[in-house]
Amino acid sequence: MRCKNCGWPNKPNERVCVKCHAPLSADDDSIEREVGGSEGDASLSKTVCEENVFGQSMNEPYPSGNNQAETSEEKTKPCPKCGYPVRIGTEKCPNCKFPVSQGGGTSQRQPTVTVDNPKSEESHFRPTRMNPEENRTTGFRGTINPYMMNMEMEPTFVLKPIRRMNERHELDEQEYEGKEISLNRANTEPNNSSITSRQQAIVTRIDGRWYIEDKSEQKTTFVQAAKRIELHDGDIILLGNRLFEFHE
Repeated sequence: MRCKNCGWPNKPNERVCVKCHAPLSADDDSIEREVGGSEGDASLSKTVCEENVFGQSMNEPYPSGNNQAETSEEKTKPCPKCGYPVRIGTEKCPNCKFPVSQGGGTSQRQPTVTVDNPKSEESHFRPTRMNPEENRTTGFRGTINPYMMNMEMEPTFVLKPIRRMNERHELDEQEYEGKEISLNRANTEPNNSSITSRQQAIVTRIDGRWYIEDKSEQKTTFVQAAKRIELHDGDIILLGNRLFEFHE
């Protein structure tokens, strides 16, 4: 029983072709008997069946791989942006979503390519040598003690004893630190009994200026008027060895 599909000679009791698995019928057996059992007739029948199956003569060459590639190229076009093969008729590239033309082909617009200046790129990534002379500010550049940054320096002043006519040796000067200093015998002249041992006067600093105020019981704190001094009502003035009280 010969198969109508591929022409393979099957046994009479077969229901399916052993070669192409096509169903067999009783007509196949009658066709085989009409054609004949000779080898040449079988070959002719097989050739005719193959021509019917494959749609071409055995003498015609099969399409080459180049023709198939050309057919594939005709169905797709490269995306103008990323080069991905896009099927003709597709609105957007499936790879980069770039819109393509509606007329069956890809858009003719070419993507804009920006070429950076190689020198600028090279200078951007190339490490530059810093010149220590550049960006150097003038002024003090010494190391700052962080513990002294928020500390306010205390003001200081000095009292230098003036030697009397009968004194042979110079007396040591005394330095004081602070915004308010209480003067007495111990911190001025320990051997001078005319200075009170408790509190002779107070020296204070206000708005960048020094002020002195008498606190002794004998009122024996005076300032020599070497410069012009403002007088107030009740001030005591020592002229020579005589005290005077000022009133206006």
